[in-house]
Amino acid sequence: MDTHATSAWRRQMTSENLMSEDGEHALARAFQAGNRAQCIQLIEGCARTWLKAGEVHNVWRWVGRLSRTEILRNEAIATSYIASLIFQRRFAEARDWLRDTELGIGEESEVTRARLRTLRLVLAALSESDSNDALLAEVGEGPSDGYLSGALIALQAYALLRKNRFDAARRRALRARELLAEHGDAYGASHAEMLLLLAQRLSGDLLGSAQTCERLYATLERGARNPAWVNAASALAYLRYEQNRTSEARELCCELLPLLRVASTPENFSSVYTTLARLDIAAGNFAEAQRLLEILHSAMEDGRHTRLIALCVYERVRAALLTDDTDLAWRIADEAGVRARAETGTWARTHTYEPAWERLGQTYAILLLQEGDTDGCRSVLQTLIRSASHAGCVVRAIGLEALLATCDWHAGDRVQAFAALNRAHARTRSVGFVRSVFDEAPGFATVLRNALADHRLQQPLPSGYLERWHDLLSVDDGGSVATPIEPLTQRELSVMQLVAEGLRNEEISERLRIALSTTKWHMKNIFAKLGVESRTEALVRARRMNILQT
Repeated sequence: MDTHATSAWRRQMTSENLMSEDGEHALARAFQAGNRAQCIQLIEGCARTWLKAGEVHNVWRWVGRLSRTEILRNEAIATSYIASLIFQRRFAEARDWLRDTELGIGEESEVTRARLRTLRLVLAALSESDSNDALLAEVGEGPSDGYLSGALIALQAYALLRKNRFDAARRRALRARELLAEHGDAYGASHAEMLLLLAQRLSGDLLGSAQTCERLYATLERGARNPAWVNAASALAYLRYEQNRTSEARELCCELLPLLRVASTPENFSSVYTTLARLDIAAGNFAEAQRLLEILHSAMEDGRHTRLIALCVYERVRAALLTDDTDLAWRIADEAGVRARAETGTWARTHTYEPAWERLGQTYAILLLQEGDTDGCRSVLQTLIRSASHAGCVVRAIGLEALLATCDWHAGDRVQAFAALNRAHARTRSVGFVRSVFDEAPGFATVLRNALADHRLQQPLPSGYLERWHDLLSVDDGGSVATPIEPLTQRELSVMQLVAEGLRNEEISERLRIALSTTKWHMKNIFAKLGVESRTEALVRARRMNILQT
C-alpha cells in the first residue's frame, strides 16, 4: 500500500476500536435495562464492525446473549454470528446455524443468500473439506457487497495456495487486499497480505515475502492487539525466527500465545506454536517443546487440518530423535500411518505434490537416517524433491535438498553432499539459508561449514551472512570449524565420554546396553557434528571445547 492508504487504514482501525468500545458500553446498559429491542438494534449495528476488525469473540459473546428465535429473526445478526463461529473453528455449530438460517429466510433475501453462500465457502475452506473446485468456480467480483467480494477473493487465493498455484494466489491476494482495505476491513486486509507473503515464500521469493511481512507489521504495530495485529505479528515472529533473530521471535510468540485462542487462523496458530517449539528445542527444552507440539497437534486434529497435522508429526518425531527416544519417534510416526504408507510404496514413486504427503515423507526420511539407512533415506528424499520442484514449491525443495545433503554426508559421500547443498543454495536466490533449513535438516550446518572450509560453495553467501549466523556458522581464522554445529545429545555425550576412557565400540555397546550398530551410528553422528573423521580427532576437538568430564 502507499503511504496515504497506510495512514487511512491506521485511522480506520483506530476509529473502529473506539466504536467497538462504545458499542460494548451501550450494549451493557441496554441489557441491564432489559430493553431487548435496543439490544438487537445495537448488536446488528456493531456486529459487522466487529467482524471487519476481526473481533469475532465480541460477536459470539454478545449475540450469544440473545435467544435462538431472536437471532434467526434478524438475518444480519444470524450471518454475523455464523461467521464468528466459523472463525473460532466451531464448525459443527456453524453448520447447524447455516442450515436453520437458510430454512428461515424469504425468497426476497438475495443479499442474505449471497452472504450464506459465501459463508458456506468460508466454512468449507477453513475446515479443509473438498471445497477448492467449488470455490474457484466463483468468478468475477462475486456478490455486489464489496466486503463479501473481498472475502471471496481472499478465499480463492487461499484455495489456489493449496493447489500450489502460487502466482495466481499472489494476484488474488493482492486484489483481495485492495478491496478489503477499501471497505474498511482491517482484519481481512491483513489476512489477504498474509496470503500474499505465503505465496511469495512458497514460490521461493524469500526477499519479497520478508518485505511484505515488514510492511504489514509496520502498518499495525502501534495499534490495538486485535486479530489484525495477530496476523501481522504471527508472520513477523516466524520471519524473525527465519532470520535467526531468536530472542525477538520468542518475545513476539509469548505475546501472541494468549491471543490465539480467541480468534486465529490455523496458519497463525500453527506458526506460533511451531516457532516456539523450535526455539525450545534449540535451547534444549525438549519437554516444553513436546508439550507445545502436543497442544498444537490436538488443535489441528479438531479442525482436520491434514497438512498442519503432518507438520506436527514431523516436529514431534524430530524432537524425539534429538533426545535419542527412537521408540517414541516411531510410535508418533506409526500413529500417523507413516510406516504403513511407506510399506505401500507411496514415497517410492512419482506423486502429485501434497504438503501432508511431503511432510510425512520427510518424517520417514529422518527416521531412516536415524537408523543408518542412508540409501532408503536418499530414495525417499529424491522422490519428494522431484514432486516439490515440479509443483514450484521452491521453499520446500530447498529444505529437502538440505536434508539430502545431510544424508549424503552421513553416508560418507562428500561430493554428493556438496552437490545437494549447492542445488539448495542456488534455489535461495542469493538470500542464503534461513533458520528452518538448519532445524529441519539436523546436521546440515556441518555440511555447509565444511563446504565453506573446503571452498566448495559455488555461489557466495550474502554479505554479512557469516556474522549474522555466527552461532551456527562461526569459523576460526584458519577457515576451519571453530565450534560444533549442533550440540551432542545426551547419549552422544555418554558415548564420547567412554571413548575418552579408551573403550572400543564393542565395550561401549556392552556398557550402555545398546546394539553395536547403534554405537557405530552414534559415532558417525559425533564425527559429523564435530567436523572430524577419526576418534583421535574427536577426542582432541571435544577436549578443546570442554564438553568432556574431567
